[in-house]
Amino acid sequence: MTKNKKIIIGILLLAGILISSIYFINNNKEINKMNEIDYEYAILDESVLNTDMLKKWVEENSLSKGVYTTNDSEYTYVLISYGETNKPEIGICLEDVKSLKNNSVKIEYSVISNNQNEEDEVENYTPKMILRFNNKDLKVTSEEVNPS
Repeated sequence: MTKNKKIIIGILLLAGILISSIYFINNNKEINKMNEIDYEYAILDESVLNTDMLKKWVEENSLSKGVYTTNDSEYTYVLISYGETNKPEIGICLEDVKSLKNNSVKIEYSVISNNQNEEDEVENYTPKMILRFNNKDLKVTSEEVNPS
């Protein structure tokens, strides 16, 4: 009889540990979900910029190298610009968008050049990328990865 009691107590202890472990894992997943941001983004063509304010913002900021943000009543816009150049075949490559805590994202990008001949020149242009996030209050940080 005492052997059966020990087995039952052992089974109850193991069941308690198992239930506690499952609860801890599920609770931890919920905490991690609270730190994630629900966002979507799109890479935009300049033709879809529907307000004069956005068009002017892109025109002004794309002349200088950098990452710029603005927002309207629905979206956060991010402009990644190489600045004005006459070097051919320069482009911006979006490497990653990472969700961070506190309603933030980190954008990782690189600048690519397919031109093998450094002496080639073309008419001045502004290589850039425009992103739109479905979150008007998003905080954005950025990093150029693999800079040349």
